[in-house]
Amino acid sequence: MMRANRWFLYGPFLVAALALAAWFAVWRAGAGTMREALADFAAAQATRGAVVDYAPLRARGFPFFLRGVVDGFSLRTDDGSYSCSRLFIDALPYQLDRIVFSCGGDQRATVDGRDWKINAADARASIEKDRDRGWIIRSETGAFKAEGSGESYSAQSVMLNLAPGETDSAVLDISFRAVGGAMSTAPEFEIARIDAALKINQPDAFGRRRIDVLGLEALINGSALTARGALYEQAGAYEGRLDAELEKPVGLARAGAALGLLTPDETRAAEAGLAMLAVAAGGKIAAPIIIQDGTVSLAGVTLGRSARADQP
Repeated sequence: MMRANRWFLYGPFLVAALALAAWFAVWRAGAGTMREALADFAAAQATRGAVVDYAPLRARGFPFFLRGVVDGFSLRTDDGSYSCSRLFIDALPYQLDRIVFSCGGDQRATVDGRDWKINAADARASIEKDRDRGWIIRSETGAFKAEGSGESYSAQSVMLNLAPGETDSAVLDISFRAVGGAMSTAPEFEIARIDAALKINQPDAFGRRRIDVLGLEALINGSALTARGALYEQAGAYEGRLDAELEKPVGLARAGAALGLLTPDETRAAEAGLAMLAVAAGGKIAAPIIIQDGTVSLAGVTLGRSARADQP
């Protein structure tokens, strides 16, 4: 009877200790997997000519959660760089097929030789395994602002998803949403919302890349635009055709002017032309947007001009 009483007294503590030890083994294995995944990522980027630097990962959170803390994370390529003073990596120890990344410190990026400070306190990105695609990256942030060289770009919220194509892993599928976008260099350019789904193909032998615009919806300067089609990019220059529908079109001409893509005379001509087209079409213009030789036009009306990347 005494042995039975002792079992009832000490048994639950023994079971709890064994369960805690087993959980610690799972938790520790998960932390090890995080370290291996980070090292594999650095090695994979090195094969592409990129350099990844970071301090050794420290695991935190036992027994309630698993969080990896990485100080001094940076990624450098020939095109630019990104750095985060303290990177957090969160996952469930028993479910490492979804890992969430966030930056808890200073974020900076270099693009085309220009340095930017990034403010996105609640930004999150996750990598998930996918049966059909292999992996999917999902990222989102609330208030976002990038500042550099006396300029700033901001948004109330941004969502971005990336994944390889279902039938061709060399193709990249992208979907994104931006709400409340603004630019300090063009204060009259207003983005209420942009939703887009793109398929980006690999460049061909001549360096020409096809970008399939599977769907685009935008509310810009009061204009409502929907479009789909294909663009071709080569050496920073774009050409292509998008089948579009446009309501309240005058705002789109004003957006082009705000971005410096139209002169005042061209802006007035575009506003008049788009207004006439809208009246003739009953309020909604259905026509292709043509991008060619640095000019963007809709039904013969110029919406913007820009110099080609290979021109001075």
